[in-house]
Amino acid sequence: MTDVLKSVKKIFTVSVVGATMSWSVGVSALLPMVASAAVCPTLAAGDMIKVSGKAAIYSVDKMNKVLYFPSGDEFKSWNENNSYGGYVTVTQECFDSLAVPSAYPGAVNYRPGSYVVKRPSSDQLYVVLPGNKLSKVTPADAALLYGASYKVMTVADAFWPHYVLRGADIAGMVHEGMLVSNDGKTWYVDAANVLREVTATGMTANRFKAAFVHTVPASALVGTSVGTSLAAMESVLTNRTQDGAISAPAPVVGGNLSVTLAADNPAAANLADGSAYNAVLKVNLSAGAATQVTGLTLTKTGLISNTNITGVSVWDAAGNRHGDVMTSLTSDNKITLSFGSYPVLVGAGASETLTVKVNISGAANSGLVGFSVAAATDVVSNGTVSGSFPITGNQMAIIDGNASLASTTISGQSVGGATTQPASTASGNLQIGDLQKEVAKFRFTENSGNEDVQVSRVTLFAQGTIQDADLANISVYAPDGTLLGNGGSLSGRYVTISFASPYTVPKSTNRDLTVKTDVVNGSTRNFRFQIQSDYDVMIKGVSTGFYILPASFSVVSSTSGWFNMGAGSLTLNKTVSSPAGNISAGASNIVLAKFDVKAVGESMELRKMGLGVNWGLTGPHTNLTGNVVVRDATDGTVYLTVAASTAALYTNGTQHNLSSYINLASNQTKVLEVVGSVNSTATSGVSYQVQIGNFYAKRLSSLDFADNLPTSGNTSTSANQLTVNATSLTCYKDTAMGNVTRAPGATAVIGQYICTAGTSEDVRLSNVSVAFGQPSGSAPAMFQNMSLWNGSTQLGTTLSTVASSSNAYNFDLTVPKNQTVTLQLKALIVSGASGTVSSSLASYAYNGKDSGTAGSSTDVVNGQTVVVGAGNLNITSVSDATTISRVYGPGQTGVQLGKFKFAAANDDVTLSKLTLTARRPDVGGTDQTTLGTFGSLSLYDGSTLLASGSYVNGDVVFTGFSSTVAMDSYKILTLKGTINASGVITSNSTTAFAVKSDSNTDLEARSAAGALLGTADVNYNTASNAGAAETRLATSTAYMFHDAYPTVAVGSVGTALPLDSLAKVLKFTITNPGTRDLRVGSTTIAFNVSGLVGGVDTGLASGTIQDVRLYEDNGSGGLGTYLANRTVTIGTSTANPYSIDFNADFDQNSLLANFVVAPGASRTLIVTADTTRMLNAKTTGSVTLSAKISGSTGWSGTAWNTGNLFYFYTPVGGSENDAPGYSASDSYDVSGATLNYTL
Repeated sequence: MTDVLKSVKKIFTVSVVGATMSWSVGVSALLPMVASAAVCPTLAAGDMIKVSGKAAIYSVDKMNKVLYFPSGDEFKSWNENNSYGGYVTVTQECFDSLAVPSAYPGAVNYRPGSYVVKRPSSDQLYVVLPGNKLSKVTPADAALLYGASYKVMTVADAFWPHYVLRGADIAGMVHEGMLVSNDGKTWYVDAANVLREVTATGMTANRFKAAFVHTVPASALVGTSVGTSLAAMESVLTNRTQDGAISAPAPVVGGNLSVTLAADNPAAANLADGSAYNAVLKVNLSAGAATQVTGLTLTKTGLISNTNITGVSVWDAAGNRHGDVMTSLTSDNKITLSFGSYPVLVGAGASETLTVKVNISGAANSGLVGFSVAAATDVVSNGTVSGSFPITGNQMAIIDGNASLASTTISGQSVGGATTQPASTASGNLQIGDLQKEVAKFRFTENSGNEDVQVSRVTLFAQGTIQDADLANISVYAPDGTLLGNGGSLSGRYVTISFASPYTVPKSTNRDLTVKTDVVNGSTRNFRFQIQSDYDVMIKGVSTGFYILPASFSVVSSTSGWFNMGAGSLTLNKTVSSPAGNISAGASNIVLAKFDVKAVGESMELRKMGLGVNWGLTGPHTNLTGNVVVRDATDGTVYLTVAASTAALYTNGTQHNLSSYINLASNQTKVLEVVGSVNSTATSGVSYQVQIGNFYAKRLSSLDFADNLPTSGNTSTSANQLTVNATSLTCYKDTAMGNVTRAPGATAVIGQYICTAGTSEDVRLSNVSVAFGQPSGSAPAMFQNMSLWNGSTQLGTTLSTVASSSNAYNFDLTVPKNQTVTLQLKALIVSGASGTVSSSLASYAYNGKDSGTAGSSTDVVNGQTVVVGAGNLNITSVSDATTISRVYGPGQTGVQLGKFKFAAANDDVTLSKLTLTARRPDVGGTDQTTLGTFGSLSLYDGSTLLASGSYVNGDVVFTGFSSTVAMDSYKILTLKGTINASGVITSNSTTAFAVKSDSNTDLEARSAAGALLGTADVNYNTASNAGAAETRLATSTAYMFHDAYPTVAVGSVGTALPLDSLAKVLKFTITNPGTRDLRVGSTTIAFNVSGLVGGVDTGLASGTIQDVRLYEDNGSGGLGTYLANRTVTIGTSTANPYSIDFNADFDQNSLLANFVVAPGASRTLIVTADTTRMLNAKTTGSVTLSAKISGSTGWSGTAWNTGNLFYFYTPVGGSENDAPGYSASDSYDVSGATLNYTL
């Protein structure tokens, strides 16, 4: 498919799967043998069909079965001009009624004599003969008959079975179906090797392609005879399905057609003069057998002049018009509409409706109008028509519509094309592959001011040399870019675009609707879109509901609206990833350059190209060696091979014939690689630079040839300059790993190195020798099973016995040029070993991957120092957002009681036992052995439960788990627990947990080798191994425990400070999360006031706030029970903040003293103040007030913080706490909003 545009390929291949499946499984057995005459137009064998609005084209055989085209190549082989025209447009119903073959062939094959063909996985060549037949041919005979540059088309395995017959092998002789040239004449090779001269008329009539005429030697014509000339079309030669000669089809006879008045025939109504498409008659068509209706004669009824009927049209139920809009009635009031190539199709046992619509002249003013089908003979059909004639519609009254109807005009607008039709040689202003390019613009103007109008459909005609398949997705857009409708592609140069929703043009305004299209073919062809007729648009008044025709209409085109598709061009650029930098002498078959070559505007077949090396490059030169190859960077296809010894390669960009053509679809880019070998004698500093260009191409839409592409100046495009440099590799110590201490009994990294390749080529590192410096240790005694690694890949074999030197590893590791790899030396540290050693790379060897150049180094690379010592575990408490001190209550489960960090050094460490002890920081930090606070306790690693234990005599011991902390890493373990019930817990107590000690009695941790860590190995806040035994280490966060306690949340009283004797200034809700009643004893509210004017004075002259009260919320946000009152006066000289106590001294009927919040319940309190005097003496500005309950939360380090809300409770089996009460809470400060009053 090398000469088919990508988009055209899609047209044909999109149908292949469905069609192939259908005939291969025998679906045709379920379909009728011939198309339903009522559904399809008359089709002859060999006709091509295309569904309206669809892209694929098919051919029908003499049994009216559908065959598909596997690709555009097969299609074009049957056409003389590579066009995609010549088909009949059919409906979806017609296509669906056509059967597909139940046996091969089910597709149209290549035309006989067109190409040499083969299968994808075979080199056997075949020629195509008539009757879907193939014959084997050798490459030599193919060249003899089809020319030295014969083209081989690869037929996919899925399509190979369509060639159903096999002929005798071809051996040096012409074969049937060929066109040959001899003695200055063109001959067709017919059956029995009869030569028939083809005249010019015969060439055209039989759609023969000149490209398929081949000059053959006289030896290939031995044994042939001359027959009659071929001067006219012979259907056996033009039938694409190759199932014999095409005979004229017999007329299709329809069934009985019954015509009746439709039940929903339009009722009598008023029609405005000047309106269009007014429904006046609706008939039903019913058929017993499939029937076509190809025309209709109508008779006017009523009192209206024929000249006032400006249009009559017929529409089907789907809204499609059949035939043109007819404008002239005969003197006997009749008008005939012919449906032409768009008949009304009535299926067997089915019905269709037809509606007659009329356009009324604006000069009619009044009258009556109707239409009828007067007689059966007025229905033109291939069936027998019956009905109760005349069939007459209702009379419609004509009224004056001039004062009400819209009046709309259409004008063309500029779209940036040409003003006149371009010549085929003109530069293109569109390119094949352009998507949604603006090609037309039409302005719809409502001139009357009477009503808005809606545009719902536009039909466009394409002037020029354009062909139907050249454009796709022809669409109309609103001014704001909204897509209104997509009409697909052209059909007979027309396209109708129905809008998804009608577009409104407001009265007395205009709107521009823009036409855009995709360009898929048509190089050098041109077009301009027109609205050719006033009935090519559907415009409806929004208020009146009447359709109208555009006023003062003449053919409308966009100004500057001519467009032409330019001839294809070629772009050539150096690929971004083209090699750059250095290369090595002796490098073999390396990529020297990469280029992006792209076909722009149409598909191309590149047949020749220029290639040069060092063309114009100064400096020392050394020719390449072997061959220079140009290949496809993606699939490796070789297009050109030139001997590196060719002198012209280094002096100019000589043009070479390609061994395989480079096929580029329109707008497709291919990456070409130039590959060569560097002479081993090339010295450092020698450079190479590749140039390509000067392409000779066949343009597959323009059907011409272009030379010196991409520019007529024949300029080549250069790749990056590559310079020969020595192959190198350097290794050094990896400073990312410092000196380390490692524990015995474990395998650990004891050295780490970086190796970097030079810039000329990739390097293969093949050997490393490791040695040890031994200041206070012996590597043979300290290490076993030593191995070398690159990431997860082991290099060489493991050395079970380690020597002080000459520990050799042999392997093959590629180091990309100018990049690095990391080498890790690992070893098992022998149990009981001790001492200090350091590793080194004593030597390493390598060779160039491209050149094979060998290299080595004996410069010692010193690595890290390794001290062998015990594993270490460092334990600390964690302080983060989850470890803030807080209050807990009875019955709470899964609460966090501590968080500890365990960090391992020198070795992996596994923890298997941990003892935590409870301490009372509020009682001098002593151990607590009698607390009743805790039930079950658990130890977690994240969300994973490690172990559970019980609180016994102040301790909780966790055993039976295994948690490994990786060397140089850490784990966070969390203590969680359940709080006992009231009467069991120790009320008003503060507790913190700590690791009891680092002795093996309380903690067990082992190194990876199994050694038990001792007290010197477990350290608090130290990473050395010199720590003494420690107890009560890593103390965690302190927590407080109460049987009942308050959480307090602020409620909203707005942000405005009202003038009111009971102005709400603070609202807060007390919730009791505990399990005992919570009695609120007292609270202190701090007022912060600003903006008052005057001194402290109860008189009216100064601004004051007075009489602060405490209420309970009534449940709806209002004031409920009156609890307490403070008669106070807040003025400008009052302390700020001003504290107001609510306690038993200011209680109302002991309501505050007995204010109880039940377990799990909440109660809301509101603080009010009298603000009616706050504006005294104030003339401008604002007054602000805020209130809060102050306090602090959590453990201070010496005591639990307190606040200004005091409470009491009685534990189970106990007595209420003493005054002034507890005040611990996690809610402080409880701050209300700042309230404001502005003058």
